[in-house]
Amino acid sequence: PERLTPVRRFEPMLSMSTVSEDGCSSLASPWGLVEPYDFPDTGRGLRCVRAVAEGEELLAVPLEECWHEMAARRAPELAALADASLSETDAIALHLLLERAKGDGSERAAHLRSMPPVYDSTLFWSEAELAHLRGSDWLDLARRFAEELEADWAALQSQPAVAALLSRHGLGIEAYRWAYATVKSRAAEVGMGDEKKRLLAPRFDMFNHSTAVAPGSSHGYDEARQQLVVVAAAPYGAGEQAFISYGGASNGSLLLGGGFALRRNRFDAVEVTLTAKCDARRWLLLMMLAPEAPPPSQEEPPNFEYLQAPDQEQLRDGPKPFVTRHLLTAANPLPPALLAYVRAERLSDVELEAYEKKAKAAGTPLWEALRSPAPLDAALDLAALAALRRVLADKLDAYPTTAEQDEAFLDKAEPDAGAAHE
Repeated sequence: PERLTPVRRFEPMLSMSTVSEDGCSSLASPWGLVEPYDFPDTGRGLRCVRAVAEGEELLAVPLEECWHEMAARRAPELAALADASLSETDAIALHLLLERAKGDGSERAAHLRSMPPVYDSTLFWSEAELAHLRGSDWLDLARRFAEELEADWAALQSQPAVAALLSRHGLGIEAYRWAYATVKSRAAEVGMGDEKKRLLAPRFDMFNHSTAVAPGSSHGYDEARQQLVVVAAAPYGAGEQAFISYGGASNGSLLLGGGFALRRNRFDAVEVTLTAKCDARRWLLLMMLAPEAPPPSQEEPPNFEYLQAPDQEQLRDGPKPFVTRHLLTAANPLPPALLAYVRAERLSDVELEAYEKKAKAAGTPLWEALRSPAPLDAALDLAALAALRRVLADKLDAYPTTAEQDEAFLDKAEPDAGAAHE
């Protein structure tokens, strides 16, 4: 999981007083128009030092101050590992650990001191703590995330030069876990040229997340200035906390990557996977039931995906599973495509033939009739909705606690410092 989803190409809307004629920021303080502050609801964040307008530049961090793959590979001890196989995450993580080992002698000591010594992400959870995720898909994903870390560490240890470097500095897997979590939770993924790169930037990494900020609108990399730039996503008053967007992330993604969740998150969704029998006769119908692809956007994640769609050649050997994934959100609890596929799955061969004849007589393709909000047939819709109800009831029964118990627990819990804003 990533803290930040890839952002659109950044086009800052800056006030004329913010940028000089040579294109460089004229903000006098390295903190720009924000400063650190401990808020009662979100913990440490950044507040505005004066009133700012929407689109005004809040902060600009030069690339040379950021941790990133290119800087890591230029570090003397890592440059000596030119033949080693290091991922972007590994390069930055090792750079963090090598600089942290220098203590106050590191040029980056101030930034390192500002980083959390521990994280609440699931990478640090015990099995008993992970059990609280039972019933959700996030339990398997949390375990897979931890397994990926273990595999990355094993790959580093398998390279003699890298293993020697780690041993020389007394760096074990727990130190690596901290650095790995730091990169995953605090680095921004931005467009640099034609590539996406991670930047771990001082000061910037203290911004908290708000779902009120449109993903991709609050920050990005300015190629001309070679700076990571943050602009105000809304008008802010003096002393008011400024937020950025970590992307269209659900609570599960925020928990795995950042160690926090929101009481209400508009990007939360319930995943329903449907499997239908597909033969040569039903293939076109099942393909055409898919919704039209929405325009590219980070505002809302796509609520439909083919997971397994056989082609006609594969169907020559007989029927195959046709698997689709549907996301149910508070704003769209019953997507038309979900209802359409459940309706189609309930049709027997005899019923399919009958409905095809009716649709043909009406001059309407059967897939359009199945996608219509209006019931194709009352009995068919009752059967379809009953089947869907059973699927959702089974998902609810898999959770160890009820929604009411979870709400009561949250009411008693203290606010999670450093989390985010809804």
